[in-house]
Amino acid sequence: LWQTLPWDDAAFGQILLFTGDGGAPAVLSYRTISTTATTRTLEYAIRTFNGTSWTLAASMQQTLLNSQSITFADMTVYNGAWYLSTIGTANASLYRSSGTAISLLATTDTTGCTQIILGCVYLDPRSLLTLEVGVDGLYIGGRFESVIPVGGSAVPARNLVRFNGTQFLPLASQPNGKVRGMLLDSTIQFNNQGLVIWGEFTQVGALAASSIARWNSVTSTWNAFGSGLNGPPVALVQTQGVTLNSINYVAVNAYPVGLSPALGIARWTGSAWENYGGDETNYLAGTSTSGVNFSGVIVGGSGLNVNGSPRYGVSRWSGASWDFVATQQGTDGISRAVTTHNSSIHVGGDFTRIDSVSAAHVARYNATTDTYEPLGAGSGGVNGPVSALTSFGGELIAGGTFTTAGGNAAINVAAWNGTQWRALGAGLNGTVRGFTTWNGSLVAVGSFRATGATTIGSAARWNGTAWVAVDATFTSADLYAASTLGTTLYVGGPTGFRRFNGAAFEVVGNNVAGTVYTLLPLFGSMYIGGDFPTVSSPTLPYKRIARWSGTAWFAVGPNANFDFASGSVRTIFASPDEIFAAGEFQVLISASATATNIARFDGTAWRRLDAEPLSARALAGAVQGSRVWAVGEFTAIGPGSGPTESYGVGQWSKAPVFITNPLPQSVCQTNGSGQATFTVQTLGTPAPTLRWHKNGAPMSDNLRISGSATATLTINGVISTDAATY
Repeated sequence: LWQTLPWDDAAFGQILLFTGDGGAPAVLSYRTISTTATTRTLEYAIRTFNGTSWTLAASMQQTLLNSQSITFADMTVYNGAWYLSTIGTANASLYRSSGTAISLLATTDTTGCTQIILGCVYLDPRSLLTLEVGVDGLYIGGRFESVIPVGGSAVPARNLVRFNGTQFLPLASQPNGKVRGMLLDSTIQFNNQGLVIWGEFTQVGALAASSIARWNSVTSTWNAFGSGLNGPPVALVQTQGVTLNSINYVAVNAYPVGLSPALGIARWTGSAWENYGGDETNYLAGTSTSGVNFSGVIVGGSGLNVNGSPRYGVSRWSGASWDFVATQQGTDGISRAVTTHNSSIHVGGDFTRIDSVSAAHVARYNATTDTYEPLGAGSGGVNGPVSALTSFGGELIAGGTFTTAGGNAAINVAAWNGTQWRALGAGLNGTVRGFTTWNGSLVAVGSFRATGATTIGSAARWNGTAWVAVDATFTSADLYAASTLGTTLYVGGPTGFRRFNGAAFEVVGNNVAGTVYTLLPLFGSMYIGGDFPTVSSPTLPYKRIARWSGTAWFAVGPNANFDFASGSVRTIFASPDEIFAAGEFQVLISASATATNIARFDGTAWRRLDAEPLSARALAGAVQGSRVWAVGEFTAIGPGSGPTESYGVGQWSKAPVFITNPLPQSVCQTNGSGQATFTVQTLGTPAPTLRWHKNGAPMSDNLRISGSATATLTINGVISTDAATY
């Protein structure tokens, strides 16, 4: 599971680089010390993490013009000193620590370009992109023609150079293009360590090497990897290696020359390249940006998915599939259902963890502790995805695609009584997608057609001992949603909107031209949502959401041409005074603003939930008290300029709530120079006002205290009487 490493932006600044070199987590960060009209002075600091707190290892201050910046590329430890490399608009720099001070060690030659008669047509800034410690020194790769030590003469070296602690030494053969990354591999045989480099080169010396090559430290020669790669990978991971011919590497976001199809991740087997991690229909798609060997190859990136199923930024290859890696904020798989049962929110979906708590596909939210709990011993739950949840007869009913619940046989539907799971009869032979209560009975709909050996169609009623058909003849289509209006049962699915007439399901209102995903009865009408572009009888331009009065169709809201023009409404739910719609859409809230993927309707107009809240499609929602819950495929909630990571599940509240509470602090009193900072984060509409209290008494700003009416309270010059509860 994931654990947070504490970090204080106010005290330490922003993180630029992160590394595990040196045996512990370490970062390079920066913060502004002072500013003038034309310049600013920055502190760059290296801090290491001891398991509890961060310790300053070394720092330096740089005064830059406001138009200038330093772009750091890599950091590592060599012979007890920290080294930092940069990318430059003219030349690049290498820094080294001595004690707690960081100073300039060397620079490169100035920017080069390809010359033609009329001048420079290809500008290639100098860079020191990558650092790697080898058995015989620190290797430095990038884009340069020479390295110039401070106070010394230029050392000709093209794109790769070795530093032995006192001098820079070029290799006998050098790559003819930029080096973007390096990896020091290791084999057991002969303790042979090889340096693998990758980048934008085609040769190393006279050796043809497309984008990747290996330096053999025993023979002092370069080796190619077959025909190489068609471009540099973003990461290279060594997976095994006993002899030189059995070293396996995995190249992330790279394509072997001549390999078809090229799936984006490749493995070198010791003699050839092959695709890695699945086949043409079951591979990791998206933009991969990093990789590491940690209990298998783990790949990080953005938009990662397998056949459209998201992997939320990071995924691990099990040898047979790309698995989820649990996330701290939210679920490690899609969340598909949410409901209130016994005054608690329950969430279901594809996940096996939620906020790093093991919970097999269904979990309960404990509002008192702000944590999730599994339903049953261990991770509890069921052994497959949950698509629908409802409260019925004092039990939580879960439906989806599974075969056991709490370790006991239960085919796609099961009940949780607060202590244990039980099957509901013989279950249903396909995915359960929705529930409702009709005339006192539980009704399930989905892609099933039978219970045991009995055909029942895609809608079934639980009579207390067995599932029975609602309309046994309705077997031609799946159903996604069910609800009741009065004593009438309504259903929705790929074939539109239907109701049960006492004998069979019939089309309602000449139907809708598309799929219906959700139904909500409210104030004598049935609200429907889906991906339909119109409703019919007569054809009306009510897109993705509409209201059926029992005799006619009506729009929901102003129904501007832009509203719900594409995508789908996957869920409609309500509070006492508002309707909420969520899915994958946009709706106008003013002439120049939209609400994306979730919106609320107050009876007059559609409105945002304060900000653009969901980064991707929502699948279900619920209201409990002042809080609105949404679950789905999204990975972040909040405004686009600063969203909060939240995988698959999110909350919104009208009433003020704290989402981040202040953390305890211990401050060393040293001549009154110590500083304490407490920070909170809140949500609410309108934004709540804040006031800090000390031991219950309201505070005000003074010479030492600032921010008493803001989200961050700062106490400068800490003295013993400041010890208190804030």
